[in-house]
Amino acid sequence: MAPAATQRSTRCRTENKTLIIDTRDMGTVNVAPDQVVNFVSPLFGFESYRDFAIIPIPKALPFHWLQCLEEKCLAFPLVNAEDLQAVYTADLVLRSGALLRRVATAQLEKLGADSWDQVQCWVIVAVPPDGRPIRPNLAAPVVVNPKTRLAAQIIVQEPGAYRRL
Repeated sequence: MAPAATQRSTRCRTENKTLIIDTRDMGTVNVAPDQVVNFVSPLFGFESYRDFAIIPIPKALPFHWLQCLEEKCLAFPLVNAEDLQAVYTADLVLRSGALLRRVATAQLEKLGADSWDQVQCWVIVAVPPDGRPIRPNLAAPVVVNPKTRLAAQIIVQEPGAYRRL
């Protein structure tokens, strides 16, 4: 069996340390190394995939794509929890910060971080096809250590830690 990097070469190629990847929604895009994250445990429901890139959507900021590097048709709309204030309310941003503090700090060790100040909280966004309002999934944030480029999706099981919009 070929190493993972070789298997991925059909969808990604490297040019001067920049990945060139094929995507379903954006076509071919250049991805800098600091945009790539490796999940220390897979996204729930997508256990076969661990390598993703966080790619801004220029015409739809603050939204990004969490684009799988192994499967071009696998991408999730994503927003940084800090940017939710621009879309929702300051109250929602405060709740997302509180949500992080409630999660077991053992997750930090897996990401190579010593404190929650060293990580970023991203939220996958549900975009209904019928035009209903978008909904951030506050129950399962994606936490990224920008220094190590390690990520984890954390399921918050504490009742009342989030509210559905």
